[in-house]
Amino acid sequence: MSSEQITAWTSHLAGVEEHLRLLKARPGMLTTCTMPEYLYARANGVVGLLERLIEDGCTEAITSGTECLTEALLDSLLITLTSTAGRDAQAGEIPAVPARSRRRRNGAFDDRGRAPESA
Repeated sequence: MSSEQITAWTSHLAGVEEHLRLLKARPGMLTTCTMPEYLYARANGVVGLLERLIEDGCTEAITSGTECLTEALLDSLLITLTSTAGRDAQAGEIPAVPARSRRRRNGAFDDRGRAPESA
């Protein structure tokens, strides 16, 4: 992902976050820590799948009384597309829904240290 794409994704998440009406929502709920990467991986970068996941997550958060979106809560949900009638899969109008994956560690900022010096 380019830096422009990362900025666009995070900006979109910030916009979505502003409109969530959960009692225990906190600033940065969708835009800090590993949540942006988690949401990108879960939705495969598809905004429509992201919206479905967040909508289902909000429903679950309200129903369960947690009133906040967390990776654990979202991990418990499957992304489903309820209506694909009239859409052409061959034209890409029906995105592939990624399966839930085991949480992977982001090693992008790991310090590998210096290479050993030859004697």
